[in-house]
Amino acid sequence: MPVSPSTIAFALATCIPFGLAIRDTVQHRQPTTHDRADRLAAESEAREARERAERELRDAEREAEVQHRKLMLVDLIGAVPATVGSSFDGITLGMTAADFERKRDTIADLGAQTGATIRADSEAILHALWITPRNDTCEFVGERIEQRWGAGHAAGNRTFWTAGDTRAVFERNPTGDCKLTFEEHVDVARWLDKKPGAVVPLALVGKPVKALLADIAARASVEAVEQDDESIQWSDAGVGNGVGRTSLIAVIQRGKVVWIEARTDVDRDTTAAVQDRLTALYGAPGGDDTLTWNKAKVTLTLGEESTIVVTAGTLPR
Repeated sequence: MPVSPSTIAFALATCIPFGLAIRDTVQHRQPTTHDRADRLAAESEAREARERAERELRDAEREAEVQHRKLMLVDLIGAVPATVGSSFDGITLGMTAADFERKRDTIADLGAQTGATIRADSEAILHALWITPRNDTCEFVGERIEQRWGAGHAAGNRTFWTAGDTRAVFERNPTGDCKLTFEEHVDVARWLDKKPGAVVPLALVGKPVKALLADIAARASVEAVEQDDESIQWSDAGVGNGVGRTSLIAVIQRGKVVWIEARTDVDRDTTAAVQDRLTALYGAPGGDDTLTWNKAKVTLTLGEESTIVVTAGTLPR
């Protein structure tokens, strides 16, 4: 049967638009290689921009943290030489261990805020504070200390400042680490004397042991006392420009003190001052590495590095 002209017209009117629509759809679903490259480039650029912004944010946060630590570190340093800063909130050398215990939270908070390790020596009395900053802040801390306290007395990798009975020591090591110490100390005249009350009790050699024990008990700076039938050991304040406390031992025989040894760490200037003090007390010494005042039975030995040892009396054989 022949197809009518109206049927053909209807088919054309229907199929042609449908075919064109299919063509357009196919073309939109299958973009060209150039289109795909543009889209991938845009996505990559957006991703890099996000990552860059995230890095910059992290860097800004780290820098803000570093600046905060530095500001808090400055507040650990007092306005005048060899003093602790306002951040310590009333913590001072010489306070009782009980009072210091109530400030433990302050120490922990300062450590968290500054990134520094803060330790204390407090058996009965607070004798010392040690502040160990992060290595990346050591140079900054050294600069701020010098700005506030001046140049100080330099000896090797240590610099010293003193204020009354407090000594501050800033130590820089070749490895990049550093430490700031606040500790008790005395001058040479109060460290060595023939009168009672000296750190090294020269006057008590030959005296009854009870006299030495009474002298030790009267000194607030004494710590770590240990006693047996033959000896007494204790520690006391350091002397001059040095680091750490003085370690002492007394040998007992028949109820009397027959020998005393004092050992501590000092610089060359303090070593010379100790020698001058002994010479002023007992006259000129003999010897080389070990200086001896024979009549007084006193010796001064220059130990390894910066250690000196003073003895008085006769060590039993």
